[in-house]
Amino acid sequence: MRAVLLGVLALSATVAARQRSPVLPGPPASLSGYVLEANTGNPIKGAEITIDNPSSTRVKSEADGRFGFESLPPATYTITVSKGGYVLNGVRFSGRQVTLAPGEKLTDFILRMQGTGTVSGRILDSNGRPLPQAYVNIFRFAYQDVQREPSGMQIVGSRNTDDRGEFRVFDVPFGIYLVLANPPASSSTSGSALYPGEREVGRAQSIEVRAGEETRLHDLNLPVAMRGAIRLHVVNATGGSLPQDLGTRIAAVPFGWDVTNSSSTMGLIKYGTPPMRTVDREVWPSLVGPYVFYTAMQTSAGNVAGYVKVDYSGADVDVDFVVAKLDGQIKGRVLLESGNGSAQPLAGAEIEFHGASAESNFSGKDGGFNINGVLNGNYRFSGAFEMPRGYYVSSIRERERDLDLLKEGLMVSSVTPEVDVRVRSDGGLAGGKVTDSRGRVASGATVALVPKSLLQDRTDRINTYRVVQSDSSGMFELHDIIPGEYRIYAWSDLPEGAVMDPWFIQRYGGKGLPVRVEPGSKLKMDVGVLDD
Repeated sequence: MRAVLLGVLALSATVAARQRSPVLPGPPASLSGYVLEANTGNPIKGAEITIDNPSSTRVKSEADGRFGFESLPPATYTITVSKGGYVLNGVRFSGRQVTLAPGEKLTDFILRMQGTGTVSGRILDSNGRPLPQAYVNIFRFAYQDVQREPSGMQIVGSRNTDDRGEFRVFDVPFGIYLVLANPPASSSTSGSALYPGEREVGRAQSIEVRAGEETRLHDLNLPVAMRGAIRLHVVNATGGSLPQDLGTRIAAVPFGWDVTNSSSTMGLIKYGTPPMRTVDREVWPSLVGPYVFYTAMQTSAGNVAGYVKVDYSGADVDVDFVVAKLDGQIKGRVLLESGNGSAQPLAGAEIEFHGASAESNFSGKDGGFNINGVLNGNYRFSGAFEMPRGYYVSSIRERERDLDLLKEGLMVSSVTPEVDVRVRSDGGLAGGKVTDSRGRVASGATVALVPKSLLQDRTDRINTYRVVQSDSSGMFELHDIIPGEYRIYAWSDLPEGAVMDPWFIQRYGGKGLPVRVEPGSKLKMDVGVLDD
């Protein structure tokens, strides 16, 4: 069972030790290939390629982009490539994995790199004057496949403005970004803003950074600083005592980010000293929008947690922050449907819900499952795992209210909700070859199947947004596809989670290949990369 208490991942860091992939018996293997520019296919000279398992061997690409490694023990390796002014997978020092069989001689292993660009502009204060020492972040939202909200921000470049309010951020990976400007700490009149001067994420304008080009922005005028605060009043519903310093243990996350995966808040939240004893936590947000507050801990009453989402408009807002025991429960049953309409219990399916925490459990022999230790609140179905190939969730409903949980949330309270999960075994399959603009095999390309229309509304994005890497022959395969309408895309170089980013996918619009997946269908297609 997977159960992630809110704040555990966000407030503690876990360092995973790098482990060696087991070496297989047999004669040594070799690997060779080329480093090429993704847009043009031209060779890149002097790129440093590292093969790692876990000791490292490094070589540099030659004038024709060629590189090679000889006498490699058969094993799984991580290959990274770096060169100033270029990125792989939209980030610097990104890597790819490859498994070499005994005696294998892998050739034409292609590493495609994108050139970087520059972003420049000027920041003005709330009075329209150039603002020195303002801090500018170029970022994209990071998305994971289990939730609609961003899991945090991925900052790709930062810079302080000079005495003229000018900034220039160079070596920015190609892509679609947002720009955030924060005033210097010494400024008491100007507030933060997203380009082109908005306080709300939904009104921000994305920018496009292209390889080898400079993106010059219009002047960004910072608005007048907001004065409103969010004040939390702790309500103890645990039946036991809580720490006196509980207020300082309540963390805040902007924009409704996933609290179990959120990263730095980039200065968007300032904590203050509560002005009165009845206030346990006080914060001053820099932008308007939703903010999540949470905490989790062990007490004499057992495991307890608190969670609340606040919509901040700039004015003062007071909110009760209820801390309660983790004694909620979700019950249900998983049934496998057959073609004649009958259904049988399905064992071994892992059913996951996501809300204040990520909670899951496996179905038993009778198809039943119990998810215990849940904090009361609203949850959504986020996915089904560990099912046989070709299986997918066709429906999930709450029994009492007959709610469609593929579209609506599930409320966990003192009354235990019970759900029925229906599974079918006729998921579709799509496969084929990825090629670049010159018709060459595109190994290691990212292939994404993006849903259209009704499938976009499903809560289990991990089951509807499907992503896979092409192999060394450029071949890919996606299985367990939910029947419906999709578009399929391929990129030789793509940041992780980018297909979930609405700003990113909007850029490509209808460029993807339309795909209709029927129950049990097996589709074959060739897909060209969309590097431009």
